[in-house]
Amino acid sequence: MEADQVWTALAAALGSYLLGALPFSLWIAKARGVDIQAVGSGNPGATNVARSVGVSWGILALLLDLGKGVVAGKVVLALQAPLPLAGFAVLGHTWSLFLRFRGGKGVATSLGVLLVASWSAGLSTAGVWVLLVALTRKVSVGSVIALLLSPLFVWWTTGDLSLVTLFAALALLGAVRHWENIQRLLQGKEHTFSKR
Repeated sequence: MEADQVWTALAAALGSYLLGALPFSLWIAKARGVDIQAVGSGNPGATNVARSVGVSWGILALLLDLGKGVVAGKVVLALQAPLPLAGFAVLGHTWSLFLRFRGGKGVATSLGVLLVASWSAGLSTAGVWVLLVALTRKVSVGSVIALLLSPLFVWWTTGDLSLVTLFAALALLGAVRHWENIQRLLQGKEHTFSKR
């Protein structure tokens, strides 16, 4: 790899991280007079915004977090750097520089990157998420299972081993970040959304 390619890759990784680190959920909740890290689950993510501030605000946070992944992917491609570097946006969301290296669980941002890698794999993953959340009323169930299936969808649609590896790693990260949710699921104590 030549020196200019190394610098381009570093710029793509750093830019993706900083973009992912933007704490939209925190800012949205703060604008509504709520400290998102002090209410609900304490997680600065779209689900906690929906529960603590309102569903419409949670949807906005979800779209902005998803957008971070999409923009990171597009920028990485525009720089002609390897697309897996956009995965640093998920790391930025999960360990945000602006939140003292705390953050959300990275589901929406992962989906954003996935939509750039393969729109059909992204839509398939989103479809699994919607179906499971509708059936179980548990966001964590949809999130973990959809993320775990995403590498398979990427393999079927692209056959690109580097992308399969990226989304396998992001799925593993997502599962680890949902560890407390998984424990509550096993105990039958996981939070649910109302049927509304």
